[in-house]
Amino acid sequence: MKLIARRKTAAGFDKTRGKLPSTVTIQHQGSDDKFPLPVVWDDNGSATLDWTIPQDAKQGTYVVQTHTDIGSFRVATFRVPTMKALVQQADKVLVNADKAAVNLQVNYLAGGGASFLPVKLRGLLTQKFVSFPDYEDFTFANGGVKPGVQKATREPWNMGEYELSEPDDETATAAPVNTSLMLATQELRLDGAGAGRAVFGKLPKSGTPQQIEAELEYQDPNGETLTAATRIPLWPSKTIVGIKPEGWMATAEHLKFHALVLNLKGKPKAGEKVVVKALQREYFSHRRRLIGGFYAFDNHSEIKAVGELCQGITDDKGLLICDVKAPAAGNIILQAETGDAGGNASVANREIWVAGNDDWWFDAADNDRIDLLPEKKRYEPGDKARFQLRMPFKEADVLVTVEREGVMESFTTHITRANPTIEVPIKGHYSPNVFVSALAIRGRINEAQPTALIDLGKPAFKMGLAEIRVGWSAHELKVRVATDKPGYRVREKAKVSVDVRRADGSRLPRDSEVTLVAVDEGLLELKPNDSWKLLEAMMTRRGIEVSTSTAQMQVIGKRHFGRKALAAGGDGGSAKSARELFDTLLFWQARVKLDEHGHAEATIPLNDSLTSFRIVAIANGGMDAFGTGSASIQSSQDLMLFSGLPPVVREQDRFHAGFTVRNAGEHTVEAVVSARADYLAALAPIAVSLPPGESRNVGWDVAVPLDSQAIKWEVSIREKGADEDGDRLKATQKIIAAVPVRTLQATIMQLDSPQSIAVKLPDGAIPGRGGVKVTFRKQLGDGMGGVQEYMARYPYTCLEQLASQAIALQDEARWNSLMKKLPSYLDSAGLVKYFPMMFEGDDTLTSYLLSVADEAGYAIPESLRNRMRNGLTGFVEGRVIRYSALPTSDLSVRKLAAIEALSRTGEVERRWLDSIAIEPNLWPTSAVLDWASILQRSPEISEQSSRLAEGARQIVRSRLNFQGTTMGFSTERNDTLWWLMVNGDVNANRALLTLLDQPDWTPDMPRLVRGSLGRQQRGHWNTTVANAWGVLAMKRFSAKFEAMPVTGKTSAALGKERFVAEWRDDTKQAQQMLGWPASATPVNLSHDGSGKPWAMLQSLAALPLKEPLFTGYRVTRKITPVSQKTKGAWHKGDVARIRLEVDAQSDMAWVVVNDPIPSGASILGTGLGGDSKLLAKGEKKQGWVWPAFEERTFDSFRAYYRFVPKGKFAVEYSVRLNNDGEFHLPPTRVEAMYAPEMFGELPNGDVVVKRGCKKFCVNGH
Repeated sequence: MKLIARRKTAAGFDKTRGKLPSTVTIQHQGSDDKFPLPVVWDDNGSATLDWTIPQDAKQGTYVVQTHTDIGSFRVATFRVPTMKALVQQADKVLVNADKAAVNLQVNYLAGGGASFLPVKLRGLLTQKFVSFPDYEDFTFANGGVKPGVQKATREPWNMGEYELSEPDDETATAAPVNTSLMLATQELRLDGAGAGRAVFGKLPKSGTPQQIEAELEYQDPNGETLTAATRIPLWPSKTIVGIKPEGWMATAEHLKFHALVLNLKGKPKAGEKVVVKALQREYFSHRRRLIGGFYAFDNHSEIKAVGELCQGITDDKGLLICDVKAPAAGNIILQAETGDAGGNASVANREIWVAGNDDWWFDAADNDRIDLLPEKKRYEPGDKARFQLRMPFKEADVLVTVEREGVMESFTTHITRANPTIEVPIKGHYSPNVFVSALAIRGRINEAQPTALIDLGKPAFKMGLAEIRVGWSAHELKVRVATDKPGYRVREKAKVSVDVRRADGSRLPRDSEVTLVAVDEGLLELKPNDSWKLLEAMMTRRGIEVSTSTAQMQVIGKRHFGRKALAAGGDGGSAKSARELFDTLLFWQARVKLDEHGHAEATIPLNDSLTSFRIVAIANGGMDAFGTGSASIQSSQDLMLFSGLPPVVREQDRFHAGFTVRNAGEHTVEAVVSARADYLAALAPIAVSLPPGESRNVGWDVAVPLDSQAIKWEVSIREKGADEDGDRLKATQKIIAAVPVRTLQATIMQLDSPQSIAVKLPDGAIPGRGGVKVTFRKQLGDGMGGVQEYMARYPYTCLEQLASQAIALQDEARWNSLMKKLPSYLDSAGLVKYFPMMFEGDDTLTSYLLSVADEAGYAIPESLRNRMRNGLTGFVEGRVIRYSALPTSDLSVRKLAAIEALSRTGEVERRWLDSIAIEPNLWPTSAVLDWASILQRSPEISEQSSRLAEGARQIVRSRLNFQGTTMGFSTERNDTLWWLMVNGDVNANRALLTLLDQPDWTPDMPRLVRGSLGRQQRGHWNTTVANAWGVLAMKRFSAKFEAMPVTGKTSAALGKERFVAEWRDDTKQAQQMLGWPASATPVNLSHDGSGKPWAMLQSLAALPLKEPLFTGYRVTRKITPVSQKTKGAWHKGDVARIRLEVDAQSDMAWVVVNDPIPSGASILGTGLGGDSKLLAKGEKKQGWVWPAFEERTFDSFRAYYRFVPKGKFAVEYSVRLNNDGEFHLPPTRVEAMYAPEMFGELPNGDVVVKRGCKKFCVNGH
């Protein structure tokens, strides 16, 4: 990539101030994976950057960042299209039409039409939202409002694409009524030139604009079913009316609004009659009694017609401006109507609030503002912009300023009511837009003499502001790209010339250069590369004193297509070598210097792709000149082979290996297609007859072998009687396992003595796969690096945050410094305030400071500690009143926290419990932990302290959800008391501290620690309080279980295999996979040296799943046909909707849902070209979750969730079947990524896709 940095100034562009960053970061959106890269800038503020995408890179969007986002690109898996399809509206304008014709065209990128190609045409009729860039504040043609009663409906809450309700929640709100209409699907066959025509008939008429979302579906030779789409507007009238009130609120005396009439191209229409009516909306609510003594509220509104407000004829700007008295107060609907010459009406409405005299204490109208109307919205440099200032004065002096990055130009002029126009010369550096301000000042007038109450003749002023767009010619470079010929053979060399000139013909700046790129146009069919539009990126709209930036997007393949090691070039030669070089990026040269005439030349070697290549030159000159130009060339030959193989297949799949053969010559060809493939039996040659311009699908039915990594194909076509192949192609298919290796069990132990655990390959598992994964670690926590970094950089400064920082960073000096400031934080009662300027202290904060200081061993000055104790004692006894931040019954919880803090710093009294109902089963977990701590520290508080403490600990145990080596709370959703600084992370870490010294909890400590660490996100817990408690908990755990450093060697032996970990100072962990023994055999674990390392064992096996297996997650899977050729059977091209419902048994961070798809199938919703939006409509996603990112790969759909709470959620996606055959699917799996023993698996049956091809298919055996 090439980076260009400019600073936007009033004069246009300049060098950036200061030193440009030396590092650029590429960050994956969702996972936050970061890749810092060094960058060196030249004197002109440009730099080049290369980044090799890792093989295991996550799919999705990557953002290029310095101090801000400067661009983005996508990494995806895809097949490169070999065709380009067009769907175009046949009629220029459709007004009140009952049918719409479309023209269809499908061409090969290598040249020529797709002769006699079968296609499908779909259409969806929807409402059209109308807007025009020059009239952003207007509402256009949204129809009339019917008087009457309207019931209120609640739409579902959404977070992104997810509806925030559980899938089986009966109280969830219903989705809005779908007003779209699916039109009948048409099956067509194109003509010999690849063209066709179709008609959408029986279209219903509407009073508002509609559109047909049309999609053409066709089979690409790459093996995918693709779509091309367009939108066809259907208009109710040849004119469009819009309405804009002066603001969202008006007064009863001044209701001002603009009505606007445009033609269908967005140009103003003068002389059109407009009528504006008013309607009033009133809201009503009433309570109704339900069974059981409950109540519910019903809401509705009633709309009444008020009458006509104004009517008139539009001026030359298409405007009718009305300023009238409001007919009523409250919600007023303005409804504007006009008609065309044929009597067709266009109606728009807009709701506004009209305040009565008693409704407000400020004036809604900005009476210092007036209209400043430009003659047109866009000007070119050198033009004179004319403005009309609609002032209420007979004459006035006007200060005119041109503004953007401050005041760019200013002058004064005198205007009168007879000629209220202002002229502003447009300069080149005004691009891309400026704001023109006109301040009209009228001096004292003698006609109106002042009275004792009012002075109507006093000096007055009014101001108008208008924005205009300015052409870019002053900054534009005209770029011309040409090649020595339009068509080439594979591996030839294209000679490219680039010529650059300024728009006005003047000389180019010195050191002007271009970036030269050549890309397969199939890639651009998937996603255009808008980052090449350098001028547009630089000329984004600017605000007054506001800088904006642009982030452009492109698509990059996660894999390359073919080998890169072979040298391209040459004239093709006489011997026909196999085509195997299919990289989509053909050429990239970041800096090509232009000579003094703006000319440059380059030679581009072509690869083996039969396609079109786009050659693009992106030019920049000096600080302020930019431009882009391009040309297309084709690589073609008479006989062509295209692979339609699935890129990924699974072991033992049976599928039809399809290829497309095409004759681009001028005579009929009788040919033979031959193929051979690794690990497959001999494939019989196939004879084909190819008329000129036509193609045939050929293929063989094959079975995927076991224990292989890939199938390498070599396919050729030779005309009968010829001495050499007409084309020869190499292709590779990746083979993956149908039964994946997965974690079945896991355990953890500390090696204070030799241990032995018997293991055995599970019955039914595939031999030779998986094993016993042994991991040794010095410490479970391995330090708190992520916490240290997070807390060291934490920016906020209330007392809790400052104290938590000192604790988490283990910085006693910082704590002592904070204690010197503590007196300013105490209120008169002795409670601590979050900020010194607050009036009252907080009991929760005071309790936290006393408790966390005691746990850390940090001192609070005695006098201050006693004041804090007295304050908490007064709170517990009811002498000091502090209300909760929320209107909720949390007083008992807060008093327990206060008593727990007091128990750490002195004696407690039994009478303090008199006001608390001792019902720990009903308390949140934080209160149960406080209760257990009180009973452990102050047993004198109750005669039954020992029994009560044991009961409290049992309650905690009952709420813990142990899954393998991790832990969560079953009551977590109700445990989040944010206003008390309590959440699941805080409870997890405090539970460790509370239970650490209890002998019966010792075996559970490792899992509690791993469970707490597993709750971290980005290496830290999610609140400062949780991080402070977490550091203290890990410190105490390490002191008890990991006090002695680990040295020496730790070994694991399983049968004949042995794994030895040697501990060095920099070694934190070691792991190895031990193969499964032939029969039940013990894993012997031992440590020779000091310390007690931890050992974790995971059993991994490829076990075919017969029944669902749920250990932490339950998952169900439902398949619904979206488009199915024959009911009850799947065929090539059909589309299915997959719904996955997941029930999580506990809260967990980083959870992945992985659902397999049949080999060769493609998942809709990628946003790339060729995708079908119509067939993907209606996908639902529900639950209190949303994905960090999603991956749509060749073999599965994956959704990654940063956090999944306990409960249910659902996700849907749509999959298109591209290949026929019988496909094996591995289980659907939901898994906690960092605790893989918490999972849910659901077996999937085989998918059978029947062959749908008939006339143009030839099959081998």
